[in-house]
Amino acid sequence: MATASCTIRHRVSAGVDQAWQRLCSLEAHTAAIPFTTLTSSGGETHLAEGMTFTARTVIGPLGFDDRMVVEELTAPNGQQPGHLVIRKLGRWLGGRTEATIAADAAGGCRVTWVQDISSPLLPQWLKPVGAVVTRLSYRAGVRRIIGS
Repeated sequence: MATASCTIRHRVSAGVDQAWQRLCSLEAHTAAIPFTTLTSSGGETHLAEGMTFTARTVIGPLGFDDRMVVEELTAPNGQQPGHLVIRKLGRWLGGRTEATIAADAAGGCRVTWVQDISSPLLPQWLKPVGAVVTRLSYRAGVRRIIGS
């Protein structure tokens, strides 16, 4: 099973609390990710520790569900950064997301997003291509979710 990994660092002018709210909003993710709708098992619209949710991606007649669980969620508090860990639960798409949002001296914040994706469908020899596609798609997604 091949794994594609990337780390994205993004600085935003928004304050840490505003960026954190967008990061934890299923609605913000749905608005930012083409062809994808995020829903929680209990109807919640913001992530919470222990919560399971699904990203349903549909393009034409094809679609798949990417089930996930929030393993850790610590909101930012003063100079303490916010920290989020999500694990993918799917049979065909596994992996882990770790995101940190920290205030910076200019009044904005720094977002660090670490993404690991694994799939038995991706042959090992395609791992470098998978890493590039993962980095480009998640970089664009993080920027659309959090803003600039």
